[in-house]
Amino acid sequence: MYKLNSGRNCELSEVVRGPECAAAREINRALEGLQEIESSARHVKIDYGKLDEFIVRNSFEAFNLPLWDAPVFRKNISMSYDAVRDAVELLLVGDAINFQFTYLGEDRTEKKYEFEYGGVKWDGAFAMWAALKNASETGVPITDASFLSRMGQEDMTEIFGLKNSMLPMVAERQKIFNEIGNVLIEKYDSSIWNVIEQTRDSEGRARIFNHGKGLVERLVTDFPSFSDTAVYDGKEVTFNKRAQLTAMMAYEKAAGMGLEIFPKEDVNLLTVAANYELPKMLRKLGVIKYSESLARKVDAGIAISHKSEEEIEIRALTIYASKLLVDGINLRRPEELKINALHMDYFLWNAGRKCTDSRHHYTATTAY
Repeated sequence: MYKLNSGRNCELSEVVRGPECAAAREINRALEGLQEIESSARHVKIDYGKLDEFIVRNSFEAFNLPLWDAPVFRKNISMSYDAVRDAVELLLVGDAINFQFTYLGEDRTEKKYEFEYGGVKWDGAFAMWAALKNASETGVPITDASFLSRMGQEDMTEIFGLKNSMLPMVAERQKIFNEIGNVLIEKYDSSIWNVIEQTRDSEGRARIFNHGKGLVERLVTDFPSFSDTAVYDGKEVTFNKRAQLTAMMAYEKAAGMGLEIFPKEDVNLLTVAANYELPKMLRKLGVIKYSESLARKVDAGIAISHKSEEEIEIRALTIYASKLLVDGINLRRPEELKINALHMDYFLWNAGRKCTDSRHHYTATTAY
């Protein structure tokens, strides 16, 4: 048990599951097995004292959702169906390759992919978004299924400015684009928006989770590159970072344009994105702690193998700790001020990007 400073004692199972959680854990598999992993983790631990401090300190923090209205994104100036569709389609293309923009130099210093757009040199994921927006504005049919299916090395070099900048895993990104185009042609009448349309339930609502037919479920099933799982102590662990991020950003972008494209009950089932910046920030805050051997590797820029025990624990406990933070904060807030994983994800991600005195772990992967 741990005790919130509100004076209420809470079983971990109560905070994580809640009255609605039996159904939730069946629908979003990324919520499965987190407590079991935390109980047996050998490399990453949660400091419940620091977790409690964060909850109390941020109980009435103004957790905002991002509008994704930076210059590298489509403008939030229209509430029209076409404008939302165009914005969401570009987001799906970008999130398909939204992974690993940092690479290590020979001296293990961190370097990031860069792209100049609008007179600004962007780096990391924002550089990728800048490259895609620039492509869309210069006549490249970047959301066209046929074009995606046949994209080649020359297209990648031109779109991402690779004569002037280094982008990790170019071949893997090209392969993903080709996969997306081919699947869209085969299953979705060559339309990205049809992926959204085919998630609709009997009430006509586009869904994130819908008994195997929601957006996240369709992405990981029909587009294999979106699938993101591992095995820990003989059991499958699900993360699905890029698929969930696609749903998050689509919801947030549409909301910024005045439309709610997914029901709140689905949005509330999403987890934070198990990536680089969130565990870095949780570690900086003291909420999660690394073993001595793992801390040495991370701080020295030594790569952590994808799907290794260390990496799985970093990602799983990032999701679990974030879930505890959300639920702990919500115990102290009125109904109208309750938050969800999207609020916590953006809060930690944004803080992590600004935190330059700590290193995140480095893993070569297309998962995140």
